[in-house]
Amino acid sequence: MPPVEHSRSQPGAVVTDPLLNANFTLDSSGVAGFFGGDTAVHGMATVNLFRGRRWGGLYNTPGSLEIAKRYGQLANARVCKGLFPGGTDDPSQLFGLDGKVGPRFLAARSGSRFEKTGHLAALLARMARRAPYESVYKNRGKERITTPATVTIIDLPYEPPDTVQPELPYNHSALLAFVPIGASIGACVGCALVADWWSFSNILLGMFANGCACFVLGSGRLTFKHHRPASGAPPGDGIFRGETGVIVVRGGEGAVNALTRGRFFLQYEAPAESCRTQGKVAENRDGQAEGSQAVAQLPRTDDSLDGDMEKQVGENQAEEEQEAGRIAKEAQERERKARDTDTAPQGGQPNSFAIGLCSILLTAQFLVQLLLVPQGVLFGQVMFVCTLAVSWGYNTYLSSIDREDIQTKILCKILKLEDKNIRKFEFGTWTAMSIFALLALQPKDPLPNSPKILDDLLPNDTEVWAKWKDIMREKMGTSGEWQFTDDDRKLRKQEPTDVYEKQQCDKAQELLVALIEDAKAANERFRKEYPKSPRLCE
Repeated sequence: MPPVEHSRSQPGAVVTDPLLNANFTLDSSGVAGFFGGDTAVHGMATVNLFRGRRWGGLYNTPGSLEIAKRYGQLANARVCKGLFPGGTDDPSQLFGLDGKVGPRFLAARSGSRFEKTGHLAALLARMARRAPYESVYKNRGKERITTPATVTIIDLPYEPPDTVQPELPYNHSALLAFVPIGASIGACVGCALVADWWSFSNILLGMFANGCACFVLGSGRLTFKHHRPASGAPPGDGIFRGETGVIVVRGGEGAVNALTRGRFFLQYEAPAESCRTQGKVAENRDGQAEGSQAVAQLPRTDDSLDGDMEKQVGENQAEEEQEAGRIAKEAQERERKARDTDTAPQGGQPNSFAIGLCSILLTAQFLVQLLLVPQGVLFGQVMFVCTLAVSWGYNTYLSSIDREDIQTKILCKILKLEDKNIRKFEFGTWTAMSIFALLALQPKDPLPNSPKILDDLLPNDTEVWAKWKDIMREKMGTSGEWQFTDDDRKLRKQEPTDVYEKQQCDKAQELLVALIEDAKAANERFRKEYPKSPRLCE
């Protein structure tokens, strides 16, 4: 189809085309690819994090093909699998709610060890890195400084339920959506006034496709879930070990478990297949009950005939029970997966048909606009490009919003974690930091696994470190100010006679004294920062 002639007004135009006599045209391929789709994809990822965001997608946006390729993977349909291969079908990972690897965790009292934790622990570590603290260099001279390390102490005051649907925060970006929506509506009106129905249809198609995608993808309810701890479990106090320090978490097993084994996911409405399966189970059970009642109400006229009928009814009932048992087993398996935090719970997947329809619609939008934009007049093409420009600016703004900050705030609200529950300290050596962390882990009772934690934080096993660790194991069970004897500061009872061995022994002796001073400085600082700790009472 040839492009519309630009030298005369369109039939039915209400106003005169202001660009009627312009001597330039727009290249259709340039219009279609004028803006990239990365910002549109990242902007769509915020659709489940803001209140009312799902309703703000009625605007013509660039990057429709990229959005379809990214989120079309959620559609469990053969056509969509062929159009959008690869990727993941987990909504929480596609929207950035899961997938990050957290630091290693060691439980102080139960002895549990997690070599890697999940997304929530990564958010906690990120928050700990940003927590303010006083630099150790301000106290230079009071303690030895080699490799500064930090310890962040977080007291968890609340154990959340197994499943929580937090209230989404309000963000003014939902109101800013009226800017691209208004621009798209205004462009449609402008195209209608000059009777450019090609451009009008293209813009309207983009508004409809993006609006449907936002509504369907944003229908998921952000939900938090974690494993329920066993009854009688000890406190969940433990240590997250990072690159430049550690995070000490203190609280109930359920509170710490929420960080180590909890996760965010998107709770969509239960699929119709699940409802049909449950209805079929109930229907089979009702049928079995009716069959039993029918057998009981049969008139007993002939014993042989009655026996044949009972045998036939019994066989039918056995088949129905077998079928009902199979269906019930499948339902139990789905329920088991729903209780598992590693998989999406019941209703955790969006409607495959709606997702597939939106993805195909977005793909069709890209193809239709690529082919039909040149059929419009120049003024309509300019209006089309203007809608893309405004939408691109809005998507860029959405992409600039830190989604992890929002998730961290939601997590803190779930755990009722406030700034007063977080304290961060910096030490000049990893040794002093480790001792301070161990002291923070035993405010009331001595740690049963303190040697194990000390070996994990400081894996050195030379003669100097072995003696120092033995001394620390004895001190960890005492309260008050630590006092060290001359025997503690002496590595060996007898000095070696060999000159080389004596030099090495002197260096080791110097290191032992330095390590003891680090431990003493950590103990003094802990007593200063936590003067009301029960373990510090004489």
